[in-house]
Amino acid sequence: MKELAVSKLSRDRLLEHVDEMLKTMPVIRVTLEDAADKPIGNWTMSRLWRSWMKSTADFAAAKGTKIVRRTADGREGRPRPYDENDAHYDFTVAYIGTNDDGEPLSWARSGKNIASKDQRIIAMTKHKVFMMEQGIKHIDPADSEFRSLCEHMGI
Repeated sequence: MKELAVSKLSRDRLLEHVDEMLKTMPVIRVTLEDAADKPIGNWTMSRLWRSWMKSTADFAAAKGTKIVRRTADGREGRPRPYDENDAHYDFTVAYIGTNDDGEPLSWARSGKNIASKDQRIIAMTKHKVFMMEQGIKHIDPADSEFRSLCEHMGI
């Protein structure tokens, strides 16, 4: 049995797959379900994203990158090493953006200010390219939701 994730961008591939199967089988069974909340593979996109943010932050910190954030009362904080939470915030804003109030969109599956799955795929694709260009070591598991969706979308 083959499980496929289908989006608007990859629906033609689904039809090609169905046509191919019908060449050798008189009848096939197709089950459709909303995959928005069902991860494919063992590595969800948000879990893989967080591991990439850790790799990126470790790379930046090893090069001596420091960050200064403002405190709640607007004063400058003390310089500190760049960490995975900084990377998550910075790259989420850079790739996905913010809502009308300037808050970064969320990687959560439910709640408010949620980035779409398409926005997350685009962000991860951009960051994967960034890591490869910078020589940042990172994992890219074959059984990840991200890899599966990219394969089915033809990316």
